[in-house]
Amino acid sequence: MYGSNNALDIKVPAWALPTGRTVVLIASVEAAPYSVELHVHTCYSFLEGASSPEELALQAAELGYQALAITDHDGLHGAMEFAQACAAVGVQPLTGVELTLAHGLLGNEDSGPVHLTLLAEREQGYANLCRLITRAHRHTRAWEPGATHLPSADPRPASLDPADSWRPGN
Repeated sequence: MYGSNNALDIKVPAWALPTGRTVVLIASVEAAPYSVELHVHTCYSFLEGASSPEELALQAAELGYQALAITDHDGLHGAMEFAQACAAVGVQPLTGVELTLAHGLLGNEDSGPVHLTLLAEREQGYANLCRLITRAHRHTRAWEPGATHLPSADPRPASLDPADSWRPGN
Protein backbone atom coordinates (compact mmCIF):
# COMPACT_ATOMS: atom_id res chain seq x y z
CA MET A 1 0.00 0.00 0.00
CA TYR A 2 1.45 3.34 -1.04
CA GLY A 3 0.56 6.87 -0.08
CA SER A 4 0.84 9.47 -2.83
CA ASN A 5 1.03 13.23 -3.21
CA ASN A 6 -0.72 13.99 -6.50
CA ALA A 7 1.01 17.35 -7.03
CA LEU A 8 4.46 15.72 -7.12
CA ASP A 9 3.43 12.13 -7.83
CA ILE A 10 5.77 10.86 -5.13
CA LYS A 11 5.00 7.36 -3.93
CA VAL A 12 5.95 6.52 -0.36
CA PRO A 13 5.37 3.12 1.26
CA ALA A 14 2.61 3.37 3.86
CA TRP A 15 4.88 1.90 6.54
CA ALA A 16 7.34 4.77 6.00
CA LEU A 17 4.75 7.47 6.71
CA PRO A 18 4.75 8.72 10.29
CA THR A 19 1.60 7.99 12.25
CA GLY A 20 -0.18 10.83 14.00
CA ARG A 21 1.86 13.49 12.19
CA THR A 22 1.22 15.77 9.26
CA VAL A 23 3.48 15.17 6.27
CA VAL A 24 4.22 18.26 4.20
CA LEU A 25 6.06 18.01 0.90
CA ILE A 26 7.40 21.30 -0.43
CA ALA A 27 6.94 21.52 -4.19
CA SER A 28 8.40 24.99 -4.75
CA VAL A 29 12.05 23.93 -4.36
CA GLU A 30 13.70 23.43 -7.72
CA ALA A 31 16.22 20.66 -8.16
CA ALA A 32 19.73 21.43 -9.30
CA PRO A 33 20.30 20.98 -13.03
CA TYR A 34 22.40 17.92 -12.20
CA SER A 35 23.64 16.09 -9.17
CA VAL A 36 27.14 15.03 -8.25
CA GLU A 37 27.92 12.72 -5.37
CA LEU A 38 31.21 13.88 -3.82
CA HIS A 39 31.70 11.29 -1.07
CA VAL A 40 31.44 7.67 -2.23
CA HIS A 41 33.37 4.68 -0.90
CA THR A 42 34.14 1.77 -3.19
CA CYS A 43 34.66 -1.84 -2.18
CA TYR A 44 38.26 -0.85 -1.39
CA SER A 45 37.07 0.94 1.76
CA PHE A 46 36.67 -2.13 3.95
CA LEU A 47 33.27 -2.32 5.68
CA GLU A 48 32.25 1.07 4.24
CA GLY A 49 31.62 0.47 0.53
CA ALA A 50 30.38 -2.58 -1.34
CA SER A 51 30.34 -1.57 -5.01
CA SER A 52 33.23 -1.85 -7.40
CA PRO A 53 34.38 1.30 -9.22
CA GLU A 54 32.88 -0.09 -12.44
CA GLU A 55 29.49 -0.64 -10.82
CA LEU A 56 29.50 2.89 -9.42
CA ALA A 57 30.32 4.40 -12.82
CA LEU A 58 27.55 2.41 -14.53
CA GLN A 59 24.99 3.38 -11.88
CA ALA A 60 26.00 7.04 -12.12
CA ALA A 61 25.47 6.95 -15.88
CA GLU A 62 22.07 5.28 -15.46
CA LEU A 63 21.04 7.98 -12.97
CA GLY A 64 22.14 10.70 -15.37
CA TYR A 65 25.05 11.96 -13.27
CA GLN A 66 27.53 14.08 -15.19
CA ALA A 67 30.27 13.43 -12.62
CA LEU A 68 30.99 11.21 -9.62
CA ALA A 69 33.71 11.30 -6.95
CA ILE A 70 35.19 8.35 -5.10
CA THR A 71 36.80 8.99 -1.72
CA ASP A 72 38.13 5.73 -0.33
CA HIS A 73 39.69 5.59 3.12
CA ASP A 74 43.38 6.47 3.23
CA GLY A 75 44.17 5.49 -0.36
CA LEU A 76 43.51 5.85 -4.07
CA HIS A 77 42.97 2.12 -4.45
CA GLY A 78 40.32 2.10 -7.19
CA ALA A 79 41.15 5.41 -8.86
CA MET A 80 42.50 4.04 -12.14
CA GLU A 81 39.74 1.50 -12.77
CA PHE A 82 37.19 4.13 -11.74
CA ALA A 83 38.60 6.65 -14.26
CA GLN A 84 38.57 4.03 -17.02
CA ALA A 85 35.02 2.93 -16.21
CA CYS A 86 33.79 6.53 -16.13
CA ALA A 87 35.41 7.25 -19.50
CA ALA A 88 33.58 4.25 -20.98
CA VAL A 89 30.15 5.50 -19.83
CA GLY A 90 30.62 9.25 -20.24
CA VAL A 91 30.78 10.27 -16.58
CA GLN A 92 33.46 12.69 -15.37
CA PRO A 93 35.54 10.96 -12.68
CA LEU A 94 36.50 12.98 -9.62
CA THR A 95 39.32 11.48 -7.59
CA GLY A 96 39.60 11.97 -3.88
CA VAL A 97 40.47 10.39 -0.58
CA GLU A 98 39.13 10.36 2.96
CA LEU A 99 42.23 10.73 5.13
CA THR A 100 42.13 9.70 8.75
CA LEU A 101 43.97 12.15 11.00
CA ALA A 102 44.84 10.46 14.29
CA HIS A 103 44.64 13.67 16.35
CA GLY A 104 42.48 16.07 14.37
CA LEU A 105 43.56 18.97 12.19
CA LEU A 106 45.60 20.70 14.88
CA GLY A 107 47.40 17.62 16.17
CA ASN A 108 45.73 17.85 19.57
CA GLU A 109 46.72 14.69 21.45
CA ASP A 110 43.41 14.76 23.38
CA SER A 111 41.21 14.61 20.28
CA GLY A 112 40.27 11.38 18.58
CA PRO A 113 40.59 10.49 14.91
CA VAL A 114 39.07 12.86 12.36
CA HIS A 115 38.20 12.06 8.75
CA LEU A 116 39.14 14.70 6.19
CA THR A 117 37.72 14.38 2.66
CA LEU A 118 39.94 15.80 -0.09
CA LEU A 119 39.26 15.99 -3.84
CA ALA A 120 41.79 16.55 -6.62
CA GLU A 121 40.87 19.24 -9.13
CA ARG A 122 43.78 18.78 -11.55
CA GLU A 123 46.93 16.68 -12.00
CA GLN A 124 48.79 18.72 -9.38
CA GLY A 125 46.00 18.02 -6.90
CA TYR A 126 46.28 14.30 -7.62
CA ALA A 127 50.04 14.47 -7.04
CA ASN A 128 49.38 16.27 -3.75
CA LEU A 129 46.91 13.57 -2.69
CA CYS A 130 49.54 10.91 -3.43
CA ARG A 131 52.07 12.79 -1.29
CA LEU A 132 49.62 13.18 1.59
CA ILE A 133 48.67 9.51 1.50
CA THR A 134 52.32 8.47 1.44
CA ARG A 135 53.03 10.72 4.40
CA ALA A 136 49.98 9.39 6.24
CA HIS A 137 51.20 5.81 5.83
CA ARG A 138 54.71 6.52 7.12
CA HIS A 139 55.53 4.73 10.35
CA THR A 140 52.54 2.39 10.12
CA ARG A 141 54.60 -0.78 9.74
CA ALA A 142 55.52 -2.59 12.93
CA TRP A 143 59.20 -2.88 11.96
CA GLU A 144 59.67 0.87 11.33
CA PRO A 145 61.04 3.10 14.08
CA GLY A 146 58.23 5.10 15.67
CA ALA A 147 55.55 2.73 14.37
CA THR A 148 51.98 3.54 15.38
CA HIS A 149 50.52 0.09 14.66
CA LEU A 150 52.14 -2.61 16.76
CA PRO A 151 50.62 -6.07 16.22
CA SER A 152 51.01 -8.72 18.88
CA ALA A 153 53.02 -10.89 16.48
CA ASP A 154 55.18 -9.53 13.66
CA PRO A 155 53.36 -10.47 10.41
CA ARG A 156 56.44 -10.05 8.20
CA PRO A 157 57.84 -13.03 6.39
CA ALA A 158 61.55 -13.37 7.17
CA SER A 159 62.44 -12.49 3.56
CA LEU A 160 61.02 -8.97 4.04
CA ASP A 161 62.94 -8.26 7.21
CA PRO A 162 65.62 -5.64 6.40
CA ALA A 163 67.93 -7.29 8.95
CA ASP A 164 67.78 -10.54 6.94
CA SER A 165 69.28 -8.91 3.85
CA TRP A 166 72.69 -8.51 5.53
CA ARG A 167 74.41 -11.35 7.23
CA PRO A 168 78.01 -11.47 8.39
CA GLY A 169 80.15 -13.07 5.71
CA ASN A 170 77.84 -12.06 2.79
